[in-house]
Amino acid sequence: MQNVLEVKNLKTYFFTDEGIAKAVDDISFEIGAGETVGLVGESGCGKSVTSLSVMRLLKAHTMEGQILLEGKDLNNMSERELSKTRGKDISMIFQDPMTSLDPCFTCGYQMRETILQHHDVDKQQADKMALELLKSVGIPDPKATLRRYPHELSGGQRQRIMIAMAMTCNTKLLIADEPTTALDMTIQAQILNLMRDIRKEHNTAILMITHDLGVVAELCDRVIVMYCGKIVESGTVRQIFHSPMHPYTRDLLASLPSLDVKQDRLNTISGVVPSITALPTGCRYHPRCSVLCEACSREYPEMIEVEPGHKVCCHLCERKES
Repeated sequence: MQNVLEVKNLKTYFFTDEGIAKAVDDISFEIGAGETVGLVGESGCGKSVTSLSVMRLLKAHTMEGQILLEGKDLNNMSERELSKTRGKDISMIFQDPMTSLDPCFTCGYQMRETILQHHDVDKQQADKMALELLKSVGIPDPKATLRRYPHELSGGQRQRIMIAMAMTCNTKLLIADEPTTALDMTIQAQILNLMRDIRKEHNTAILMITHDLGVVAELCDRVIVMYCGKIVESGTVRQIFHSPMHPYTRDLLASLPSLDVKQDRLNTISGVVPSITALPTGCRYHPRCSVLCEACSREYPEMIEVEPGHKVCCHLCERKES
């Protein structure tokens, strides 16, 4: 499988009054053509900063590493080159489409402008393309929808419009940042089915940013688990859900409610997420970990491959390997 995206040693740091915030700290991963990869973790772990870094939408204090989109490094592109690449080769769907759609313009106008930006067509042809795109994402009465403003639509309709805009150029990589969080369960299922159809029809690679492990299990091929700006484990959906190796991954999965087990209270992860401006030494999860060893508080573990495609960053796994 050819990789659409390769992220190598990405660091995104911010300067704050409390010190340097290491939001994303030396992470590497790849996404193949037609593959859906889920990026999961608690709030503040660096998921959204990772996606915005890949899109080059951040003005960070320090940003290092390589972001290769089909071999082209986005970090070396000018703003002019980036504006051509965004929307054409790489697109993003945000959690709340109301913050992405301009309330002063109709949905049709905004879709037409996106199409004109990347296609050599006139306004009439752009309007026809916009209409076909709305039909393809299941918008009822697409002609009327093109004349409406974002506030006149439901959350699910707005999200479908964002997906349609993202697909104006059959984009190679679609980044979805919590695309179903604000939607009810029925609409959420429809949006996930739509994204599955887009991947199948266009062979689009998808990076799904979410904290919902149910969405990951239903839609994704592989999973990347982040904690405090670091990748702690990655593998296929089956490997992560059936054979989790990192204590944090295990604790995340254990906190999910189960229909098979009757319990008065849900399991929780003890402690709190540390501030990214005052990170603990050694493994960043060790203050909350229940199975830590002596090395955990002294040095950060190396990423090792415990089985083909399954990587983990844990001292306990290092000992098992040796």
